[in-house]
Amino acid sequence: MSRSANTALYSRNFLLLICAVVCMSIGYATLLPVLPLWAVRGGASEFVGGTMSGLFMATTVLAQLGTPWLSRKLGYRLTLALGCLLLGAPAPLFGFITDAEPMLVLSAIRGIGFGLTTVTGSALVAELLPRHELGRGSGLQGVAVTLPQLVGLPAGVWLAENWSYPGVFWLTGIVPVLGCVPALLLPRLSGQLTPPGGGRPIAQLRALLGPWLAAFAVGLGYGAVVTFVPMSISTSVLVLLAVGSAMLLGRWASGVVADRMLAPGQQLPAGVLLGAAGLAGIALAIAASSGWLAVLAGALFGLGYGVIQNDALVVMFHRVPPYRYGLASANWNVAIDGGYGLGAVLIGAIVTGPGFVAAFGVSAGLLLAVLLPAVVVARRVRRTAAPERDDSRDVALDRA
Repeated sequence: MSRSANTALYSRNFLLLICAVVCMSIGYATLLPVLPLWAVRGGASEFVGGTMSGLFMATTVLAQLGTPWLSRKLGYRLTLALGCLLLGAPAPLFGFITDAEPMLVLSAIRGIGFGLTTVTGSALVAELLPRHELGRGSGLQGVAVTLPQLVGLPAGVWLAENWSYPGVFWLTGIVPVLGCVPALLLPRLSGQLTPPGGGRPIAQLRALLGPWLAAFAVGLGYGAVVTFVPMSISTSVLVLLAVGSAMLLGRWASGVVADRMLAPGQQLPAGVLLGAAGLAGIALAIAASSGWLAVLAGALFGLGYGVIQNDALVVMFHRVPPYRYGLASANWNVAIDGGYGLGAVLIGAIVTGPGFVAAFGVSAGLLLAVLLPAVVVARRVRRTAAPERDDSRDVALDRA
């Protein structure tokens, strides 16, 4: 039987997970750049628009921290379904309000739902697949997240401006709720955080620090891009399309490379450099009023973002035992989404002062600051991978 026929990547359960993730991501990504525009259109400042994104991610992070515990109580499938419901159900209500306070409340509720879906979605990749397929599995799950972003980020802005803001709100409410169906068809699985004989959670958290920093810094840059590119660049729809396309390519390619190299973590330095160059390029594009430079810079950032997303998650899974997959997933999601939320608020504060050029320049500098931890992760992976390759070769020679 062929290798492709034996792979768990095409199993019923993994495909059900992908369907649920796609529904969730459509609701998340399509509304992401629209809500700040809706708030500003209603008379709020750019800072309030950024705060909406920041509050969404703040409650996302809080939910992510509690998801491993909740998944042990309810199981992964019920937790995933609950997340889809909380993410989608409040969305149509935005069409009936323009005041900042109720919009912030709805954003907070949706953030809780998004937090539940992100952690369970990532953890289920490791639960449903063998370790040697985690790179491609994470990459495929990343495609399921990123492809709706590729379409949804620019389409959300275009549909809102040229069709109807309330129509976008209804669309992004219905689709995530539909994701409850494949989620509930998944098998009964629940996260186990502690083994029967105990564990070493502090040491395992320390092992996740390097990839966590890279994921957090690139998430911060993504928060700046999604929230403020539509406000500062005339070709914002094309820029967001470039970011999503390159993110899709970067995440899938990173997964394939990780499985073939058997050394997840080695791609982090390249991802940091690509992402920082992209953010710096966006700053230059705004200063020069160059829409096409902004598109190219967005592609560079998206490529780096995709590489870091996938490689950081896979190396986290490889650094913990199976009973800590929920912990690794929660930490990775907190890094990505916490960085996004802080980026929306922090960069929003800079925008109201020095302006957009300085804001994206700071984003690039913050990402570049984690290059050293990324290099340390890659070097440690090389040192541990080399003996494994040598042992395999020795075994092959002995058998020969």
